[in-house]
Amino acid sequence: MATFTVPFEEMTGSPTSERRGKDGTFEATRQFKCAWGHRLVLANQFLGYTAGIYSGPHLYPDYALAYAVDVSIAPLIDRIMNTYTTPSMPTYEHAVLTVNYRTREPGTGASKILTAANETVIVEESIEATVEALTLSNKNLFWEEDFTQPLGEIEAGVLSIRMLRWHIAVHNIITETPNLNQHIGKVNDQPVSSISLGETFGAACVLFAAFSKNRIITDAGPQAWRYNFLFLTRPYSWNKFYKAGKTVPEVVFKYEPTNPGTDKFNIYNPYDGVNFRDTLKVQVNQ
Repeated sequence: MATFTVPFEEMTGSPTSERRGKDGTFEATRQFKCAWGHRLVLANQFLGYTAGIYSGPHLYPDYALAYAVDVSIAPLIDRIMNTYTTPSMPTYEHAVLTVNYRTREPGTGASKILTAANETVIVEESIEATVEALTLSNKNLFWEEDFTQPLGEIEAGVLSIRMLRWHIAVHNIITETPNLNQHIGKVNDQPVSSISLGETFGAACVLFAAFSKNRIITDAGPQAWRYNFLFLTRPYSWNKFYKAGKTVPEVVFKYEPTNPGTDKFNIYNPYDGVNFRDTLKVQVNQ
């Protein structure tokens, strides 16, 4: 985010703006007055450079998807100009900075991917099958059908639990989604469907396992975000576990006597999983 270290003020009649219906872009122009000696510093700061450090261009206050893309500088009309006998640079009392703001065109940015038909990819999904190896308790397990040779403590078998790894990549995200880490390790409290693969998973069967995000900053400014999500799905609730000697998983609760009346909790807490993009508030520039 742009940082300003010199004073300035907005001119009368500023700003002006335009919203284009054909391509959905937004453009705006603002004019600012500053001391002549501060003009270059202020121009750099509108474009995101403060003391040589890039922190991103200034965002348009009423439309945060638009950012400063260029700045022009001119002397103020009621200027005071020094008289020179040599072709030196004249000085003025004040400068006017004209700052142009614009949204990036849909589908631009670091995460832009095109199909063979030159269409912009918004969401990618994949599902891969895997298994989870669950070590069983040796209780009520025997080597023979006559139940005379129980398994020892180190002889318990391993049960393979079918799982799916659900990968989702969302491209062209303009507004960063805050606090995603608070969903890690939680499960859906209602059935949730994939965006494009036609899969539906039952309540508490989808565990939010991990996410990553990336973007780049070019000389045109910061580009769109790409978010990558990993969900682990089971055919039964993540709050169900195998009881010793049982072949069907059962719900397990944790007990906290310090909360009378609400002392029974699931192992995995829920998040609202009715709709993936609504739940995580992923804003896609489509």
